[in-house]
Parts: sequence; C-alpha cells; structure tokens
Amino acid sequence: MVLPPKSMLLRDFEVSRSLMPFKFIRGAVLGAKAQLFLEKVCASSIVKLLPAHAGAAYTAHCDDIKETGDTFIAMLDKVLNAMSIDIKTLEWLDEKTRGSALAKLNALDIMCVQPNVV
Repeated sequence: MVLPPKSMLLRDFEVSRSLMPFKFIRGAVLGAKAQLFLEKVCASSIVKLLPAHAGAAYTAHCDDIKETGDTFIAMLDKVLNAMSIDIKTLEWLDEKTRGSALAKLNALDIMCVQPNVV
C-alpha cells in the first residue's frame, strides 16, 4: 500500500482544519436545525483525508483483514508509531504540550472487532 507524500497529507490537513470552524457553525449561518458537533467534523475530516484507511473503506479492499485483522493492527501500529515520532520531533511544541500529547497517544487502546462477531 502506498501512502501519499507527507507534505500532501499536511497540506490537505491544513485545508481541512481551516474549514472546521466554518462547518462547525454552518448550522447557525444557514439556519439549519442543529450545528455539527466538533467530533463529527473531526471524524469526517479524517475520513476525507485518509479514505482508504478509515473504517469499512479499508476493510472492503483487504480480504485477509476480514479473517484475522492482523494487517489492520499492523497498519495502525505503524500510524501510531509515526505519530509518536512526529510529536517527539516537532520543533514548535513545548515540553509540557509534547508530554501531554504523548501521554494521550500512549493511552489509546486498539480494539479490532470483526463484524460477524459483534
């Protein structure tokens, strides 16, 4: 599996992140019944940035993942390791923020549930 260059992902993230406040308040701006919760905006942004790696779209293209889930766990471990390395090497983070981000990242639990087992 080939991932897009890091610079492209960062650019797409910046564009997506800059649109989040607009999406968050669009209910008020357009007179919709309810605003979008920020969590839903974040989740939709992740799916837009990494569509092949978020949820059903990823599993639909990986036959072995339906049987064992090992491929998914390995991919997720690589993503989490890359995030950890990025957090440790970002120059603009102060030590308090870096420590907090790493603590939150390390607190994540990976759970793989197969649809036919649930």
